[in-house]
Amino acid sequence: MDRVHVWRQMPIDALGAVVFALNSTGRATVLAWTGFALIALIMVASITLAEPMNSKFRRLPEGRAPDGVEQLRIAWCRFHRVRTVVALGALACLVAAGV
Repeated sequence: MDRVHVWRQMPIDALGAVVFALNSTGRATVLAWTGFALIALIMVASITLAEPMNSKFRRLPEGRAPDGVEQLRIAWCRFHRVRTVVALGALACLVAAGV
């Protein structure tokens, strides 16, 4: 619910810039589609890679750790770092497309 409130406060021109870039030609379109593709990659990776790791914790009673928790922690940290870098790249592409 908290995001809906923020989205309502977001100026329409900020959202329209991405739509404009997607409907433009040249560099803006390439950057907008690249940003969109990177966001899609993040979503797919989060569902296919991160969710199975999270599920291992959810299946157990509160306070219990799954077997191999140290390896899960290392894998999660690596995944999160890569996902953050990709997200920053997506943001940079979308900002550049709208400028």
